Amino acid sequence: MAQYISTSELAESFDDRMIKQLSSYSGTPQSSVNNSVVTNCIEKASAEVKSYALRGERYTSANLTALQSSDDWTLKGLVATLTMKHLFRGKSADMPRDMEVMVGESTLTLEELREGKRVFDLDSAISAGKAGIKIISATVRGMMNTPSDSVYFPQRLIRKY
Repeated sequence: MAQYISTSELAESFDDRMIKQLSSYSGTPQSSVNNSVVTNCIEKASAEVKSYALRGERYTSANLTALQSSDDWTLKGLVATLTMKHLFRGKSADMPRDMEVMVGESTLTLEELREGKRVFDLDSAISAGKAGIKIISATVRGMMNTPSDSVYFPQRLIRKY
């Protein structure tokens, strides 16, 4: 499973004491942020980002891996915030208001990336909007009984034979 941030990068974004406490279910904080609970939450957050990116059909897994290797903090910031969301979900306590706002902003950013309103910083330009063209043939246009310009289209059929 792809992980777009490491546990040390997560600790760069959020207080490591909070991460250690959220990743422990025994009541005493973990001794390190590098543990299986944090790794699992990073994998969940990375999969969520990948899901949005692939669903929009603007990015590939290779694009996301390239962003990770180029140390892109847009990607890493999204994954870090979503990792904290998953860590808080493991606890029965409510998420602090400022954390809720950060998670909401991250989710909005993911939706905008999926829709093409925002793009990741890649070397190649990603199409922000995919144009669609629908062509109706002259035969179908006539059978649909739609107005047509006789210079470009055949005369309208009044009835089908």
